[in-house]
Amino acid sequence: MMASFCSRFFTLESAIDYLETLPPEDQMNVEISQLPPSCEDGNLTDEEQIEENDLDEVMPSDVCVLPLPTLAPELIPLSPVELFYKIMPKEEMAHFAEMTKRYALQKGLTLSVEEEDIEQFFGLILLSGYNCVPSENMFWSTAADLAVPIAPATMSRKIS
Repeated sequence: MMASFCSRFFTLESAIDYLETLPPEDQMNVEISQLPPSCEDGNLTDEEQIEENDLDEVMPSDVCVLPLPTLAPELIPLSPVELFYKIMPKEEMAHFAEMTKRYALQKGLTLSVEEEDIEQFFGLILLSGYNCVPSENMFWSTAADLAVPIAPATMSRKIS
């Protein structure tokens, strides 16, 4: 049976050095607790000493600090839809539609999917980020408190 003892270390390295001097059977039963630093009045606390009136904005070092007009002036006049097509070109939408048709054929289904259907699908995905409901199926719910009328008007939930 291990003797009960208490030691205080100021660094993890010094605690590990001490543990290595113990016999193997005592090393197996060691418990380590890390306490928050002591306050000036001697009480333990986990509160940080932060100047509450110093609320200067902190800019992370890994973000671009150039304003958008300087960085990419060609994007300024674009509408949100045009910006979307800059990121996801229409050619990609056509490719996704073609790949969706191929996947359906592999699964034994004949599915009519056009570029516009893929665009509407992406629109519903973007909408789901703003209008949160507990389950995806609830976008097609008819309940007054859950209904999202644009979802069933845009796309059916079932393959027909």
